[in-house]
Amino acid sequence: MAALKMFFCIVSETNTLEVTIHRELNSIYTLWSVEKSDDKIGIIHIGFTRPKVPSYDEIEHFHGTVLVSASAKWSLPEEYNASNKAISKNKKLPLFQLITGFGYDIKPADNELIYSEEPSIESTVSLNNNHTIASAAFEILKSVAKPMSKEEVYGHIIERNLFQFGAKKPISVLNVELNRHCEGTDYSHQASEKLFGKSKSGHFFALGTSQRDFKSWLTGLPESAPELAEICVNYNIFDENSYFENKPLLSETQIRELELIRYQELRKSINLRDPSELIAILPISILEAHVTQLGLTVRTSNVFNVQSIFKLKDAVGYSLLDMMKWENFGKKSAKDLCEVLDARVRKLSFILPINYDFCSSYAIKIDEEKQETEIAETSNFETVSQTPLKDHFE
Repeated sequence: MAALKMFFCIVSETNTLEVTIHRELNSIYTLWSVEKSDDKIGIIHIGFTRPKVPSYDEIEHFHGTVLVSASAKWSLPEEYNASNKAISKNKKLPLFQLITGFGYDIKPADNELIYSEEPSIESTVSLNNNHTIASAAFEILKSVAKPMSKEEVYGHIIERNLFQFGAKKPISVLNVELNRHCEGTDYSHQASEKLFGKSKSGHFFALGTSQRDFKSWLTGLPESAPELAEICVNYNIFDENSYFENKPLLSETQIRELELIRYQELRKSINLRDPSELIAILPISILEAHVTQLGLTVRTSNVFNVQSIFKLKDAVGYSLLDMMKWENFGKKSAKDLCEVLDARVRKLSFILPINYDFCSSYAIKIDEEKQETEIAETSNFETVSQTPLKDHFE
């Protein structure tokens, strides 16, 4: 499942559209400080897919300003405020004007529309006569088949246009409805029909939906680390591929813990004297560290230096046969390298920094280089078999 993203769209008078993805409002502010002009309009949207923004002509009255979608409006920090009433007639993407924040301080006299009366909590409008708040939330949770926070449920409802909230604090209204329909709730005005369950972390899931099973090195996670297992479920992490895809959503501590568990589980099924197999499963922080930080032998460090391997990630893709061809590197060197790394992996994985850019692309690189290695080994089989036995040793 795609991760929730914060989009910043810049619509210009020529109807050109620039879309960027950000992690925080400060980076949007920095970009807008450079791009801001009277012939451009900025739009902030939080969602799972790129928004379909209106043309410049539809919103040209707000040139030089920043607009926010409904999902972004209710996610703004306290120091930011947006208009109470939507300024566009586009029902699929209602837009509101940013009135404080980003250097804006629009007074009531400047634009009467902005300060029109806000609908009360009871004033909620369904975009689909078949949906209440609870049924919209149930459809979302049933379709994703995993626990989600109330904020995530709200984001999906807005994204799929299932229900339009008219309350000042729509997430609070949603939270009430989720808990009223929750199994085992202690709400005094609980609903007779129970639609949801609630995890220990406060995430909701649809009753009657089965969760996916953990695979590969994650199989034993519910028993060995139940809290981490629940976090993985929340971020849709169930196997190797989904782990690398959603790893950037995890905290640094969670990444370090899971990286170590991954190593400890995968090492059970590899040749611990083969550096190529061991390096491929090492935690990201160790792969990204300079070889001088790893406590390797002088002999191994010198070999790596000659081969222009300054970080272990540079050695990913080399097979054991490739390494045996390096000068001054034989079976004993390979064995020593593996023993040093295996002995220090726990300590190193928690003290070395994590490179998040490398973290998100590592899985793809491993798969591609593994395929290339397999092809190379197959094509070189005859050549290797004809190599004198002594050349394979020091």
